[in-house]
Amino acid sequence: MTDEQLNKILAESQPPKPSPALDERVMASYRKIARRPFWLRVFQARIPVPGPVAVLLGGLIAMTLFWKIPQPAMPPPRITVSVPAPVQEAAARPELPQPPLPHVRGAKLAWTPVSHPEWRIVQ
Repeated sequence: MTDEQLNKILAESQPPKPSPALDERVMASYRKIARRPFWLRVFQARIPVPGPVAVLLGGLIAMTLFWKIPQPAMPPPRITVSVPAPVQEAAARPELPQPPLPHVRGAKLAWTPVSHPEWRIVQ
């Protein structure tokens, strides 16, 4: 068979008429759903929401509740202050003897800067 013949047969054919029992079953099912109380229909309703959008909305609601719920006030910290004992006068420290300076012939006791340094490379 060709496509033209199949199209001709399809155009001539008539689908069967629906039975009255089918109409009755569909209407009974609709009446059963429509008769439910409103609150039951609200709680059983389905709203298709993509997963990431649902997670985002849940996070926003959780953050809003977290920031809006008042947190209990922390008690102020207890600070204990003690008065220090009065300072007694310290005895005068004895003078320590100065160590003797090493004696090097021709050495001066004070450091003097060098005006013209000599640079040498030591290997």
